[in-house]
Amino acid sequence: MTPKDAAALDERLDRFLADVTASLGRSERHHWAKIYLQGLLLEGGRKSIEPLAERMGGADVQSLRQFVGQSPWAVEQIQQQLTEKVVDLLAEPEVWMIDETSFPKAGDASVGVARQYCGALG
Repeated sequence: MTPKDAAALDERLDRFLADVTASLGRSERHHWAKIYLQGLLLEGGRKSIEPLAERMGGADVQSLRQFVGQSPWAVEQIQQQLTEKVVDLLAEPEVWMIDETSFPKAGDASVGVARQYCGALG
């Protein structure tokens, strides 16, 4: 994702994070959660704190480190919020397509292998 793409999604990201990060408490944690998530979404090889901060236009490395490593927030509450969002989004699917990944057998003389359906062959 480019910085231009991230800017276009800014309002949607704010709405998404409002629910997910409600349990973080202080407003600074909400701010750094958004910065951290945006940094993870942006293009770039390494996703550690220093390169992430550079991609975010010089975000404060120390503040990001503190948010990730020392902030007293429970990951379980955030995971619960994410789970609820996913369940809500997938509760009533319009179409579900499930097909295993399979490969056709190379020969017809495999020992101990019965003939079976192969989705790749139809």
